[in-house]
Amino acid sequence: MPTALAAQLAPDRLRDVLASAAGDFGASLDVPNLLGARASASLFRGCLHVLSEHARLEDDAARLVDSEALYLAFEAFVAFRSGATEEAAAALVDAWTSTTLAELHAPETVQIYRREIAALRGISETVSAAVKTFAESTEDYQEWLILFHQAVEQVISSEVASDRGRSALRSLMTRLELGQDDLGRMFGVSGETVRRWERGLSTIPAERRSAILAAEAGLRKLQDLFLPQRLATAVRRPAELFDGESALDWILRGRIAEVASRYDAALLYQA
Repeated sequence: MPTALAAQLAPDRLRDVLASAAGDFGASLDVPNLLGARASASLFRGCLHVLSEHARLEDDAARLVDSEALYLAFEAFVAFRSGATEEAAAALVDAWTSTTLAELHAPETVQIYRREIAALRGISETVSAAVKTFAESTEDYQEWLILFHQAVEQVISSEVASDRGRSALRSLMTRLELGQDDLGRMFGVSGETVRRWERGLSTIPAERRSAILAAEAGLRKLQDLFLPQRLATAVRRPAELFDGESALDWILRGRIAEVASRYDAALLYQA
């Protein structure tokens, strides 16, 4: 999608996402609490990724921009908390463009999005004024500010862990010559879910990430037993060791650790 067209679509999509999500928060943002702050930070992180995706940033650049921009999103939080989803969207676009300029030195992309903000006349000033009013009129301001930044730290830390999970997924795909649907079978999800994990479009849940890292440990053991160029072929051969099935049949049922142990024991016996 051309970046100019993305500039027209992305902020509109952000407004729709925020407006749709607002009802789910209910009273969770009435009083300062970390759970509500974290839910907001996670929502904003997804919105920022919409901008990076439409601007066609490379994955590493997108993760950098999205993470840094999230630290600048407190004005968006104040607007969102008050129900002003259009102002919240504009504040997120502003945070994203400022971060892109600072981190990537990409003035052309930034200028495109700044024109979009300019088209929403006065919104940025409205958000800033709302933040100032919020700070002056409520004792909750400082507490919310601290909680929001704690929540951002948690979201970013979770993404670092997800990066580790994505790396493990890619190793499994490459070394065993598997597709995303195959990995979906291994971990009890759809191939589309694996695709979103692998591309960083959604966070890998902690329990799935543990299973993925455990599978990678099994893969490392297999790599110690077979030459890299032979591994993918070897696991596809039917063998008595696996009751007449192939090792891959067992692997796709989530039994890669057992496969590695059986191969290890069999090769040790032969030696």
